[in-house]
Amino acid sequence: MKKRTFIIITILLILAAVAAILWQTGVFAKIKNKVTDSDNSGSGTSSGSGSGTSTARNDNFPLKKGSYGKNVETLQTILNKYIKNYAKNGLSQFKYNGKVETSLVVDGDFGVRTNAALIWATGYDYVSSQTALNNLNAMVVT
Repeated sequence: MKKRTFIIITILLILAAVAAILWQTGVFAKIKNKVTDSDNSGSGTSSGSGSGTSTARNDNFPLKKGSYGKNVETLQTILNKYIKNYAKNGLSQFKYNGKVETSLVVDGDFGVRTNAALIWATGYDYVSSQTALNNLNAMVVT
């Protein structure tokens, strides 16, 4: 009986340690942000603006749906390079709601179209830092 109790307590301590590590590295926050972003639906205007986000609208990193400002304009310009160059090189084209899109409107508003284009280009729904934005720009296929 004592051995069984010891094993259960040991397992619980290991699980608590793993949870603490995940909490410190921000994994839970990333999972929460992905669920929140995927649950919000936007109105889908040509500017890429969306509605229904609970995030504060700012220009700070990470850039994600609901962000607004110069860094988002830079991201949209980079994504337009991806869209243009992928089409030019015969690679997979960016589609939004089943329709091929030739560009995003560069308005600094990180909405549903910008979000969809970022996921199409990178597989992620946010840009974590200025370095990540610079790396994204450097990787554009020409």
